[in-house]
Amino acid sequence: MSGILLILLLIGFFIWRKSENSKSSSRSISIEKENLDDWYQDKRKEDIQFSNTIFIDEEKLKKEFEGRSRKKINNKSSPKPIETFRGYDFQMSDDNSWDTYEGRLSELKSKICSNDEIISEFQMWDYHRNYYEVNLIDGLLDSRGQMWDESLKRMRDLFFKPWKENNYNKTTKTWKDFDIDRIYFQTRSLMLGKPEFPIPNYIHLLDDRPFTYCWRLTRDYMKWKGTKRVTKKVFENVVKWEKGEIFKEGEREHEGLYEPLWINWNDVGKVFLQMKTKLKKEDKGGLEWLTSDVKEYVLGKVSFYEELGEESNYRIKEDLISKIEKLK
Repeated sequence: MSGILLILLLIGFFIWRKSENSKSSSRSISIEKENLDDWYQDKRKEDIQFSNTIFIDEEKLKKEFEGRSRKKINNKSSPKPIETFRGYDFQMSDDNSWDTYEGRLSELKSKICSNDEIISEFQMWDYHRNYYEVNLIDGLLDSRGQMWDESLKRMRDLFFKPWKENNYNKTTKTWKDFDIDRIYFQTRSLMLGKPEFPIPNYIHLLDDRPFTYCWRLTRDYMKWKGTKRVTKKVFENVVKWEKGEIFKEGEREHEGLYEPLWINWNDVGKVFLQMKTKLKKEDKGGLEWLTSDVKEYVLGKVSFYEELGEESNYRIKEDLISKIEKLK
């Protein structure tokens, strides 16, 4: 009998120890999580504070841009200089940074704009030096890049994610009605920077994530709704974005709100074409509007986007032009 009692006591002891260890582990995890959250919040505060510290004006940037010249060396058996490049006093942390920038410059010219009269090499260099992958670069940077990065995080984490969570039901796959105008206006306002640290408009042309955030949210709602009213409202905001007319009368005055931006009509136009079936089914004049107003506007932008270069992603493709021309 005493043996059985001893066994029961031992079992009880081990169960108690396991329970205590589990609680201790849970407390440890909780403390670690709290510490990690505190560290993350502090880090974000440091980033925001940093974005108020350094401003390199255009004169200083251009002086740096027009720095020492350098030679690109032929890697064959008898090395010799074969090409001269502009020097750029600013250099990133690794020895391959010049090659990295040359590749990035080539990519920007090819995919976005090869016309120096629209976006110059200096502007692309400024974007690469101060804004592109700003979190991955060590060294002295213009703080507007930190501000731009922080603005993108706020758009994504504090605006768009909650907006979709509050208005879209994943279970029923249905949407609540929401203010489309506010989505585009608030996003455009967040892109401006501060009066003392303005974000140049060419940065917005080289990085289209803010528009992508707006477009995806309103696109999905528009496709679900399938009405002329909503489709027209989304289209009007896209056009205002492109023309530099995302502002309200009596709202904050800022010249940045009047700057035109670009639209990749190859993606956006395709979605409006897909609305044809639902607009026809609704039978409230949406199809007629699509085949007149939308058709005329998009075809009217073809020549402008051709100026960006033959390989530009913004150049309106023949396939889309053909489909729009056949709208009826």
